[in-house]
Amino acid sequence: DERTLLVDTFGVPAHKVFAAPFGFPAPELSELPGYDRRQNVMFIGNWRHRPNRDCARWLIKDVWPLVRQQVPDLELSVYGANQTPEDAALDDEANGAFVRGFCRSVPSAMRKHRLLVAPLRYGAGVKGKLLESMQHGLVTVTTPVGIEGIASAETFPGYVVADGGENASGFADAVVRAYQDENTWSSLQ
Repeated sequence: DERTLLVDTFGVPAHKVFAAPFGFPAPELSELPGYDRRQNVMFIGNWRHRPNRDCARWLIKDVWPLVRQQVPDLELSVYGANQTPEDAALDDEANGAFVRGFCRSVPSAMRKHRLLVAPLRYGAGVKGKLLESMQHGLVTVTTPVGIEGIASAETFPGYVVADGGENASGFADAVVRAYQDENTWSSLQ
C-alpha cells in the first residue's frame, strides 16, 4: 500500500521504491535445513501479550486435537516467556502439545521445526515471530491478522487461512497440508 501511495499519488519513480524494512541478511537457501531435516510444529509468543495467550490457548485446546486426528504422532511445542501456572497447565502430553516456557535459542528452535503456526485472532502491528520464521526458513501457517504489515495473502510466503481465527477445523486442515506437502513447503521456504 505504501509503495502504491508513493508511486501513484506522489509520483516517485517506481524503480526507486523498494522494501527494505528490517535489515537482517537473508540466508542462502543452502544454509537452511530442508524439509527432511525438520520435524514437528511450534508457536512462540510472550504470554503477557493477550493476543499470544489467546492464540496459544485456542491452538492447544481447539485446533491441535483436530490436527492430531489426522497426524497422530505430530507434536506441538509452545514457547513463551512469562507464562503463569494456568498457562503451563495447558501442557497436554497425551495430545502431543507441550508448553515449553522460555525459548533459550529462537534460531535453534526455528531451524529444527517444520512449521510455525500462529492462528492469531486479533492484535496489531508487524508480528516479529513471522519475520523470524522467514529468516530461519521456517514455513508459517497463520491468519490475515498474522500477516498485517508484512504482505498480502497472495504474496505471503506461507499459508494464510482466511477464517483461521474462527474455524478450528479449517486451520487444522491447513496445518496438516502445510506439514505433509513437501513440494509446496520447499517452494515456500
